[in-house]
Amino acid sequence: MNQMKSLNYLFFLLSMLSFVACEEKMTEEEISNIGRQPCRKPAEFISQLGFDASRTAYSTEGTQYKGVLLLQAPATSADTAFKKYQHPTWSQHGYMASVTTDDFGNAYCFPIPVVNTMDNTLKTIHTVYKIDSKTGVMQAFTSLPDHRLFRRCCSFWYAGHLFRLSW
Repeated sequence: MNQMKSLNYLFFLLSMLSFVACEEKMTEEEISNIGRQPCRKPAEFISQLGFDASRTAYSTEGTQYKGVLLLQAPATSADTAFKKYQHPTWSQHGYMASVTTDDFGNAYCFPIPVVNTMDNTLKTIHTVYKIDSKTGVMQAFTSLPDHRLFRRCCSFWYAGHLFRLSW
């Protein structure tokens, strides 16, 4: 029994040493760049528009603009104006909810009802749209299950948003 305790103790010590031995330390430069390095590649079309990709973001907030808007933050605190761009295809499918991007600069979004579903019918409300990183054109990427699979209601969940439409 005493030998078993010794083996367990030895195993525990070796396990702890393996964690310490594999510890990788960050350099001061790596630490100072946390949060400053872009985690994904920006879309190619952004620089072609004359926008600074390091100060741009997609926006779907507000009711002044339908769809997706590309905003560039001011370069200095003295400049308060945001530079705006909206490709014609970005407003064709009504209001959009959250935007996410992939490692290649493509952006993905989905429609969201604002006040009503006039811009997005029950046939199109389940569509995920893609903004191409090279051209900036938005088109249907994929669709989730058809609304006819549901009985007198249509529930859908995208990126943490749950909606339920009844008729």
